[in-house]
Amino acid sequence: MRKVIAYLLMFVLVGTVYAQRKKWYEGNLVVVEYDRFKDETTISSDKNQKLMSKWIREFRKRPCLFTGITFEGKIPEDSAPLVNMAFFSVSDSWEFLSSHDLRALVNGEPMEMPETQHSGDVNTGGVLEFVLFELSWDEFCKLCDAEMVEFQLGFEEFEAGEPEVTLWRQVRQTYLDLLEEK
Repeated sequence: MRKVIAYLLMFVLVGTVYAQRKKWYEGNLVVVEYDRFKDETTISSDKNQKLMSKWIREFRKRPCLFTGITFEGKIPEDSAPLVNMAFFSVSDSWEFLSSHDLRALVNGEPMEMPETQHSGDVNTGGVLEFVLFELSWDEFCKLCDAEMVEFQLGFEEFEAGEPEVTLWRQVRQTYLDLLEEK
């Protein structure tokens, strides 16, 4: 009887976690924040994304990709900004310290990627790593419009999933909406 209850509880928990996993990216996750001291606006993923990325990392066993655009003032002036992107990884040891070269296939075709910068820290929960890079607006839009995006980061290969693509499209649309207010 205890085993049955344990299995039922595990089934309910896994179902709840899966439902939360599916649900977290269905709404708009993009936040627009204006810093009046810097006179700078940032469009980025929700502040809770780091917690979600850790959870996704454990669930999917791969890094998560975040996106953001920062511009001067409250309303963007530039119709083609640079887009900041970062892979975030939580693991037991360094995965990308010695090799963080980035390559991409967009709809099966190679896409030239910029150089990356690596940052990380060791804490009690393991190793936190960030691999940062910038894309032009056109390169970013190419990712947003793709049916399939695959990355090779260091020696690890993975496909961008629906959460990342949804987030890219929300960041792009939010920027375009702000641009229209000009």
